[in-house]
Amino acid sequence: MKQKLKSLDIHTLYEIDQKRLAIDLGCQLHQLQARVTVGGLIEVIRQYHQIILYTVDECWCVQLFEHDEATNDAESCCYEDSGTELIELLYTTMEWIYDRLNDN
Repeated sequence: MKQKLKSLDIHTLYEIDQKRLAIDLGCQLHQLQARVTVGGLIEVIRQYHQIILYTVDECWCVQLFEHDEATNDAESCCYEDSGTELIELLYTTMEWIYDRLNDN
């Protein structure tokens, strides 16, 4: 199955999340569009959680676990989502992480 990745349009993220992502990627906000990659998003997610990323049929699936939790125990998953577009799924996951950080 071939799936084209959508372009990495950071403007789909809230401005506050864009600022935090720029910090996490070690760049200025105006450099973010040029610096963000799928690999970079996954690396940022890994800073905050263990991640399992897999596919089922036409969908991408992501599960997040706390760093001190076993990833083979599905009940310890703290976040789970799926979608047909990898980029949208990663952005949604980043927003969840940043929302959770802002709540703490």
